[in-house]
Amino acid sequence: MTDDICLLTLSEQSKLIATRQLSAIELTDAHLRRIERLDGSLRSFLLVAAERAQRDARNAEAEISKGQRRGPLHGIPIGLKDLIDTAGIATTANSNVLAGRIPDRDATIAARLREAGTVLLGKLHLNEFATGKAYRDDSAPPPRNPWDVRRSAGGSSSGSAVATATGLVSAAIGSDTGGSIRAPAAWCGVVGFKPSYGLVSRRGVIALAWSLDHLGPLTRTVADAALVLQSIAGHDPDDPGSASFAVPDYSAGLGGALNGLRVGVPSAFIASLTHLEPDVRTSFGESLKVFRELGAKLVDVELPDFASIQAIFLAICGAESLSFHGAWVRTRKAAYGRGAWERLMQGLLYSGVEYVDAQRARSALIRSLDDIQRGIDILATPAMPRTAPTFEEYEAAPPLPRAPFLDLANVIGAPAISVPCGFDRLGLPIGLNLMARRFEDAALLRAAAAFEQATGWHDRHPSLDGLTPS
Repeated sequence: MTDDICLLTLSEQSKLIATRQLSAIELTDAHLRRIERLDGSLRSFLLVAAERAQRDARNAEAEISKGQRRGPLHGIPIGLKDLIDTAGIATTANSNVLAGRIPDRDATIAARLREAGTVLLGKLHLNEFATGKAYRDDSAPPPRNPWDVRRSAGGSSSGSAVATATGLVSAAIGSDTGGSIRAPAAWCGVVGFKPSYGLVSRRGVIALAWSLDHLGPLTRTVADAALVLQSIAGHDPDDPGSASFAVPDYSAGLGGALNGLRVGVPSAFIASLTHLEPDVRTSFGESLKVFRELGAKLVDVELPDFASIQAIFLAICGAESLSFHGAWVRTRKAAYGRGAWERLMQGLLYSGVEYVDAQRARSALIRSLDDIQRGIDILATPAMPRTAPTFEEYEAAPPLPRAPFLDLANVIGAPAISVPCGFDRLGLPIGLNLMARRFEDAALLRAAAAFEQATGWHDRHPSLDGLTPS
């Protein structure tokens, strides 16, 4: 069995397993060989759990052969961002602060994926504690963008995006506090889905900012994201932020026409962005044409000032993350890497009064967006203002302009997704960011799937010939 099977979509792999044309053992072994061959160059994994994966695969194959298939994820190899607790397997958030930490209990999301029959290949790279920059001289150097290994894969779910884009995993789980699923998904040319706040439990996950953190899948298609979401969504009484609701069928009605769908476009704001790369602007315009051809109606909307949105986000994220790290910051400074320490110290800029004011402003923003979203079904923007920068550009000071499009969904708790929508003149992927009203995740997935099927950008894979470790 060649490792070409690894580049099939999760849905395709699942069908082959269900029809007994492919075994979970064969699929897992193909992924482990591919990881061994490529990841020395790509650096997407912090830990490969080969023995655990082979055991999971044997168990899955034994059950499936007896007619005890648990569902579409049974036997599917996945990776988890290394801030999700896994019993018996190190979970360190890529930080020396937590070196040697081995949880004795799975996070809820890991337990649900295990119950679905997935095969855990290992733990994926992230910016330390999911914050700050990842530098090339870090103790665990950052993953390399598979479309051009001289470039950044983004953050903080960088390993999840790289492993998904290159077929090292069939799907990955990342976290998104201010775009950390969608930004690397856009730069690596995969689908990155951030569900509604409260849809997926965060119990057993190392926090960055409790009121902004979300968990979600990175996959090669929207349909695959829907399958993963089906297994991880649902109320968890052990997560105070978890919502109680009936989980719908997220795969129902994916794709097809979008007759009558109202797509909001903040045209004036997008036109005003001087740092939006021309190729990104062009690709976004072409994406809007696709929605119109699918039967959607484009609606011009005026959003609240994005500078205000970012101010709210930075105050809340800065204060909450510093609160989580409080004792370690006082006693373990030397254990932190440069990027995480720089970002955590920004939390000192915000007083308790400013944090409360930011939460009040957030409530007002949510009400304002509720009014705007009554007139539209989804909001469309570019995912990132530019394509993946070189490592030199990424590490430079002053930093690259922040993506103004991604924080909004975290601040208001709305579902959002980045889907591939083109390539720039250098052959680097461009992402489209779509957002819907809270808990309308199924409608968002249907719109994203229709766009994906009409364009086919997801069918392109990076060429990995000639990769060399460095």
